[in-house]
Amino acid sequence: MTSAPNVSVIIPMRDAAATIADALESVRAQEGATWEAIVMDDGSRDDSAAIVASMAAADPRIRLEREFGRGPAAARNRALALARGEFISFLDADDALLPGAFRILMQAIRPRGAAFPPAAHGAYGAAEWCDAEGRSLGFTYEASCPMVSLAELRHAARFQPAAQLISREALGDLRFREHLRGVEDYDLFLRLAERGVRWRAVYAPVCRYRLRDASLSRDYARQAEQLVTMLAESFRRAPADAEDGPAARTVLLRAVLDEATAAAFADVSPRADAAADVLRRGLEAARETGHVLVPPLIDGKSAAASAFWKLPYAACLAPNAWSEDDIGGFVDAAHRFWSRLLDDGFAQPTLIDDARWALAPMTVQPADVARRLIAPLDRNRPVVLLGLGRNAAHVVRALTERGFADIHARDDAFDPAGGEVRIAGSVVRVLPRSRNYLAADQHVMTPHDDRAYVAKLPPGLTIHLWSRTQRSMADRAHDRLMEAWPIPSRARRRPRTEAA
Repeated sequence: MTSAPNVSVIIPMRDAAATIADALESVRAQEGATWEAIVMDDGSRDDSAAIVASMAAADPRIRLEREFGRGPAAARNRALALARGEFISFLDADDALLPGAFRILMQAIRPRGAAFPPAAHGAYGAAEWCDAEGRSLGFTYEASCPMVSLAELRHAARFQPAAQLISREALGDLRFREHLRGVEDYDLFLRLAERGVRWRAVYAPVCRYRLRDASLSRDYARQAEQLVTMLAESFRRAPADAEDGPAARTVLLRAVLDEATAAAFADVSPRADAAADVLRRGLEAARETGHVLVPPLIDGKSAAASAFWKLPYAACLAPNAWSEDDIGGFVDAAHRFWSRLLDDGFAQPTLIDDARWALAPMTVQPADVARRLIAPLDRNRPVVLLGLGRNAAHVVRALTERGFADIHARDDAFDPAGGEVRIAGSVVRVLPRSRNYLAADQHVMTPHDDRAYVAKLPPGLTIHLWSRTQRSMADRAHDRLMEAWPIPSRARRRPRTEAA
């Protein structure tokens, strides 16, 4: 038997003849890591198995096994029993890895140098979203926090399964719960996090995630009930620290609101009756677990977040499509649902106006902010990034696209003596803390919350602020959204923020 590979790729498959070859070719294209791919055919009736068998005959790293229609969770569990790799990757048969994914994620789990926090058990990156035909939606699901632990996962499912890599040792004896449908990935990651597993962020895309229109076939009420039960069980096993994570009530309400909002996009009734029924059943499920969520008094920010993130799953559209001209049908659906929430006493009186204002900045993509932020910079003058968080990766990428080669940075979390760090494929020189700020440098402030940082800088510097650029773009996004949403507002128009 050959030595164990670095990565075991677990691929459940059922009737995936149109996509499985692309998924496996994306694995074969990985460099910097050894791997095995275990494809578990779950009773396919098309040519999926024949395609995999042909590829396995040409590449012994690919292995075809068969299940008998027991579902993706059971297929993954059987494949896990056969896995030999140090790390485990979960790849659906219609998704694909991007070049270098394994190398990037493995380096994040076991980083070199002193510029990183303590070792994680896994890593996760961004995912590029595409439609059912594999066409890009022009949207990337970003890595949202530097380290994902239980509190972050309870707040939201932070990554697509294909965007993460976890050590087999950390996975241990935990397996997918086979009675769950559609939430089994989230459930497994929650139970891992309850054991202390953490995933470090990689601020780069590592996979392509294929969206499919499930608005007509998905049982949203059943999904809400599953999520509520699953999350309530998690809180019973590991109660939330009052200072370290969201309360159970907040998490359960978000899950119910998400599914009810998704149902609203497929609901043509004048008063959003189907969506209201999903909300009612979800609240009842929460009550059965001992969590009373009535009256929830849903706020505009929560309603906007649910609308933003559930549109892709309802219509196979990028979330930032909310600011496009042809979104009217979904605008009407959201308005009917939010009006129903108000009529039923489940929302704050200013819900609709607050939600529209909260929705606009969500449509502004970080990559677009970065390009606008660096537009006035001079390639002949030094550039110094202030802060090396996730926004910095977008700025470095934008600078590299424009031909900036000499990029510097300052970050108090880095070694005081300075050094070099690779960000978004480019080498960034971190300046020692002892080095004075120079007026000749072009400083780019990358954190969104920058007030404390700006206050301590010496006067006379040229500083380009991410926060100001993002606010200006959000104002313009709001104007576009209002054009697509010609429903009169009951609230007085809010003052515009300062332009960049």
